[in-house]
Amino acid sequence: MRLGELVRVLERVVAHECFHPRDGGWGCANCPYTSACKGWHREWSKTFVPPAA
Repeated sequence: MRLGELVRVLERVVAHECFHPRDGGWGCANCPYTSACKGWHREWSKTFVPPAA
C-alpha cells in the first residue's frame, strides 16, 4: 500500500511539474535542465537563511 501511495504522490508531482533540482550527479552533463537547475540553486542561495545553531 505504501508503494501505491508513493506512486500516486509522484504522479501528482509530475503532473504539476514540481521537480526538485539536484545538487549534481552523473546525469547532469547530459540533462536538458542543467541551466534551469543551476539558476534555481543560484536563486535559492540568495534567499537561504541557515538555521540558528
